[in-house]
This record gives sequence, structure tokens and C-alpha cells, in this order.
Amino acid sequence: FDDILRCESDRNYTVFILENGERIMVSKSIKEFEEFLEENNFCRIHQSHIINLTHLRKFKKDELICILKDNSEIPVAYRKRDDLLKVLRNL
Repeated sequence: FDDILRCESDRNYTVFILENGERIMVSKSIKEFEEFLEENNFCRIHQSHIINLTHLRKFKKDELICILKDNSEIPVAYRKRDDLLKVLRNL
């Protein structure tokens, strides 16, 4: 889990983006990974994105953007903002 920066939905596929820049595409939807990953320090922040909270560098609340340690900027859905803030408070 530590090597996974984030997961990104690509229709019925999920792309795992690893810390070393490698991208692994799996033929399952992001929904199928959501519950399992959330039990392991991940958070779904958007319909298309699950991030690894250990790689979160900054959350820009005013812009609804998460910046990960590789400097990727991931959008946060407005309706997921409160969930993310709750998770971050409990870290």
C-alpha cells in the first residue's frame, strides 16, 4: 500500500499510480477497491479519485485540491470535502 500514491478511475478500469511513477491498469472499477483501500489509509475524494493519505502533502480547502508528494494536484468533489476533513482530523 505504501507504494500507491493514488487510484484513478478510467470507466470500468482503475489505474494505480505508484510512487515511482509506474501506472498499473486493472480491469475492475474504482468502486470495487474503495472499501478495501479506505480501511488502509486511503480516502475517496472524488468520483474518479482515491488518494493514499500518507502521501498527502497539502489540502487547499479554498480550491478543493489535494497536492500529493509527487506534486500531482487531485480535485476534491465538493460533496466529499467534509468527509476528507473528518478523516484528516482523525489522523
